[in-house]
Amino acid sequence: MRHHYRTRTSVPVVRRRRLRFRVQDWSMAPTVVPEEDIEVDPHAYDDSSPVPGDVIVLQDPEGSGKKLLKRIERVESAGGVTQLYVTGDNPLRSRDSRHFGPVPLDRVVGKVTTPLAARE
Repeated sequence: MRHHYRTRTSVPVVRRRRLRFRVQDWSMAPTVVPEEDIEVDPHAYDDSSPVPGDVIVLQDPEGSGKKLLKRIERVESAGGVTQLYVTGDNPLRSRDSRHFGPVPLDRVVGKVTTPLAARE
């Protein structure tokens, strides 16, 4: 006697690749402090737009080659170009848009996906 088994076709779940960074400075304290690891989604803005409050990793607009961790304060779009105004949560220790101006969206490495909770 032959058995007929119904096979199920499984659909693979595509998980977005996350990048991992270790925080090196105090610019986002008390939200994030040095030696903390964060995960970043490099595709977060493929299908959506950045909004104020998002925490992102971006390439240093001044060309140091470093990555910066900042919070989006304001988003402006003009002529199809999106500019982000970013700040650190610790203004006394942060080099941000107050120093280097707005940042084009193409400088963003990704959006932080690690749950962040401000410390007391």
